[in-house]
Amino acid sequence: MEEVGIFANDADVEGLFDQMLTQNPNVPKEQLLAEAKAKINEVEFRTPPILSWQDWKFPALDGDFCEFVSFTSKEELNELAENGDGKQFLMEHLRVDDNNLINPEIVWYQLSDKKIDSIEQTNHDCLCYLFQSKVSGKYLVIWDLI
Repeated sequence: MEEVGIFANDADVEGLFDQMLTQNPNVPKEQLLAEAKAKINEVEFRTPPILSWQDWKFPALDGDFCEFVSFTSKEELNELAENGDGKQFLMEHLRVDDNNLINPEIVWYQLSDKKIDSIEQTNHDCLCYLFQSKVSGKYLVIWDLI
């Protein structure tokens, strides 16, 4: 509900704006702020919420917010990996930052083996979200452990 400032997703505002500044150094900041505001409003007020246990920011890549693809599994990551090695794909695409430190081996071990069509199909200890850049197509995985 945009009118009263209640939002469904917490957008990575700082990450988005930093990316936009880096990609568009000659564009006036006021113009970038206006573009960023429109993207933020879209994610926070018009994008359906994503079920999560922990608080994390809706990710941005390449100067725009990502598209949520699915809750992901070992099967899906194996299919996405060019060489069929989903574990390596996870290692390369798992978001790891100062607030999100974990051993990727633990995430892989906890992942569901089969594709997930609904939240009820997860193992309820670990949930991984697959996002994709709308600009470059690059993938990003965010993990969520209870």
